Order: sequence, then C-alpha cells, then structure tokens
Amino acid sequence: NDPNTTKIYGVEAQVQAVFGALSFDFGAGLMHSSLGQFYAVDSRFTQVDACNPKSGPAEAPPVGYCQNVGGNPQTYAPNFTFNVGAQYAFDLGNENTLTPRVNYGHVSDQWASVFDNAAMGDRLGERNILGAQLAWNSGTWTATLYGSNLTNEHYIAAVNSGIRWAGLPRQFGINVVKTF
Repeated sequence: NDPNTTKIYGVEAQVQAVFGALSFDFGAGLMHSSLGQFYAVDSRFTQVDACNPKSGPAEAPPVGYCQNVGGNPQTYAPNFTFNVGAQYAFDLGNENTLTPRVNYGHVSDQWASVFDNAAMGDRLGERNILGAQLAWNSGTWTATLYGSNLTNEHYIAAVNSGIRWAGLPRQFGINVVKTF
C-alpha cells in the first residue's frame, strides 16, 4: 500500500520422523499481518461516499462507508495452522506393502475481506479436517483407498462477490498408479 506498508510476518516449521516402517510428520505456521493505512469504500453498500485512498472522506469526522482499513489483517491469512500425520508400512512379502495413514489439519479463523465486517459474513470460521487412506503397493503398482473430511465438517472456504463457497464435503475415492 503506497505510501503505507502492509506487514506480514511469521514462522513455519515442519518435522518428519521415520522409525523403520512407522513414520510421522508435523507442520505448523504462526502468522501476523497488518494492512498499511488506506481508505476504501465497501461496495456491498449502496451509498457511495467520496473517498480518497490516502486521506479518507472529504468530511471530518469520517462518515458513511469510506473506511480506514489500516491495521486490519490481510485477507485469507489465518494466524495459526497445523497438520499432523502418521503411517505404518506393513511388509506383506513379495514386494507388497499395505500402508494405513491418518492425517489431521487445522486452519484458524480468518477474514475474507479487508473490511472485517462479521455481520456481512467476512469472518471465516476455523476448520479441522481429518483424513485417512489405505495404500497397497505391489512393485510398480499402488492402489489407494482414501477418505477426506471424514467428520464431514461444513465450513465456508471463501467468499467472492457475496457468494460463500463451501469447503469440500466428505469424500471417498480410489487412486491407482503405475510407475515406469
């Protein structure tokens, strides 16, 4: 934002551990964001005020829908995320393995608009997604039975022009791969 700076900073970490046929993975992210000061009109309202992005409304104090969004968080920028997974590869002999895996991911709540208007649906709630799979590997072939969002959590993944986009529902499937 010219002339004011938006600040985004944080830290991410990832760990993987393998103990023979057993393996684990973990990832986490912490983030903070703050928009630089600027004024904008929320177009979801019919009233249109004169609004200078640098100085705001022509009248003081600010009136109408010309808002200073400085200090609000960046859109679609959750403060905290993490995921964890574990799997075990059972050796069935003759180049065959059977590997069950479970994974869990968390995304904290976040904003879908720079205006941070919860009443207009700008706040997206946190979500927790559980998945699992069972992979059979035989030489150059792998067949995987999988399930995602096993708890069938209902959540809004995004908002665009007032339309709320639902997150993926519970899904099951089979994936077959041949490597050459």
